[in-house]
Amino acid sequence: MPDTPTPPGPVDALGRLLIEVGVSRQAAPLILDGESLDGPGVHDRTLALVATDPLGIQELIQASRRPLTTLGASTTLTDWDRALRHESTRFVDLGDLPQRTPWVPLYAGGGQGLLLTRAQDADALVQSLKEQFTEKVHGTLGAAWLKVSPQELAQGPKEKGFGALLRAVGVALGRERDGYGPPVKVWNGPRCDECGVRPVAEGKVCKPCHGFAKIGQEVRGEWGIDPEHASISDLAESHVAVLALDGTRVGKHLRGQETLRDYIHASHALLEAFSSDTVRRALHIGPDGLRALPVMLGGDDVQLVFDARNSEGAPALALQLINAIERELDTHRLPIGVGAGLVISRHLGFQEAVGLARQLVVTAKAAARQADQRSGFDFEVVHGGAVLSESVARLRQDRVGTLALTVGGSLRTRTFRHGLRPLTLDEAEALVALARSLHLRELHQLRHIAADLQEDPLVGLITASDLTGRARTRGERPLLERLRAPEPPWAPREVPPDGWLLREREERALDKVSTVWATALPELITLADWTGGAA
Repeated sequence: MPDTPTPPGPVDALGRLLIEVGVSRQAAPLILDGESLDGPGVHDRTLALVATDPLGIQELIQASRRPLTTLGASTTLTDWDRALRHESTRFVDLGDLPQRTPWVPLYAGGGQGLLLTRAQDADALVQSLKEQFTEKVHGTLGAAWLKVSPQELAQGPKEKGFGALLRAVGVALGRERDGYGPPVKVWNGPRCDECGVRPVAEGKVCKPCHGFAKIGQEVRGEWGIDPEHASISDLAESHVAVLALDGTRVGKHLRGQETLRDYIHASHALLEAFSSDTVRRALHIGPDGLRALPVMLGGDDVQLVFDARNSEGAPALALQLINAIERELDTHRLPIGVGAGLVISRHLGFQEAVGLARQLVVTAKAAARQADQRSGFDFEVVHGGAVLSESVARLRQDRVGTLALTVGGSLRTRTFRHGLRPLTLDEAEALVALARSLHLRELHQLRHIAADLQEDPLVGLITASDLTGRARTRGERPLLERLRAPEPPWAPREVPPDGWLLREREERALDKVSTVWATALPELITLADWTGGAA
């Protein structure tokens, strides 16, 4: 990526840091481009690569159930990241740390950071960051550092590239994190009335919850949150939608960067793509638009709560945000995608819903990886709490059955499976578009078909023609023709044009060849219920 622009701050800061360790600032562009260095001090390990990672950050942000407090906690973490990047901030002040300890910010997101400083200052910098993270963010920060020379910074250890340094400091950080105890210490006294987690020495509300609520009050207008919203249920008046997003292939891509310039470019672009500005623009969030609560906005990790009953529909909004992030990534030529998990519920608690959405992100990423696509999507509409009694892996486990079929005049045994989720992004978009275009009468017909098929063991084998043949309608737009739309680009070639609701593939297990079938009927009905079209 020789023509890749580099944000000016780190470049100038690197030149100043090199002077501090007795190396010419003219070496800065050579280091950025991975060139070999000559001159005094270039092989001396006078620099330190510092990595930070908070412990239990999800628990810290989600401890309170009050929207304003959660908003304040997520905002505080975001401002901590900005402070590490030397950006102007409203609430977090690192004091005189930059003046007494010169350092170069390479990445800061979600409390995770990568900094470059003098080796002689590394211990002091790490200790100061830990103390200030506890004071400002009220959490525990893990940190580790690695001695490096300017030459190693340019070409990596043994000339294996900058990514090799990332892997080495990551191993050191992992050892450091293993030595920490639980984020919340044992406490036999009273705990906070609001979060129920942190101890209080006096009063009823802990210092972090009190401070977070004050910050949330100051920034609530950016997200359209009213101060009267005392709970998540107040924020989302009917059904809560929890959307969790996480980048796919991010770690692999960042660790694969050969030069420091490429890493700075990739990390900067990643932060831009998943930023709060991108989220607000994509979903039109604000005083006159969608009301939303950012639970987590750090690095490539986004967790958002909003009212599922809105003009667009929660699934459509989720896809809208995924596409907006992908466009930002494409602008910076980053081969990274998005794993998205969406939970819609009226019965789940806030923390339960966020936890389930995060689990769905994992299955969405697996779907994208299996289909060799950059993004994946998984969702659950929870009408009761029973869904939490089983793990997501169990929920996603295919129901397997066997059937004797006559193929080419010979009898063969085939394996079939139910269910289509999780979805690739193309599949999700196609189903959401179809669901939004269904007439209410057509949706009722699909519901009747689904009810009729509840006891049918071959529901996973039904073709689109057979499916819609059970719902012949009168009128200008019969359901059969509606579902016999042109084959979408993601449909396998072996699926007939009138059966794009059917997925078919062959799997080889030991010496048997099985045909795996799945129909999108349940997904179509669920999405139609929760999009703005037929609902």
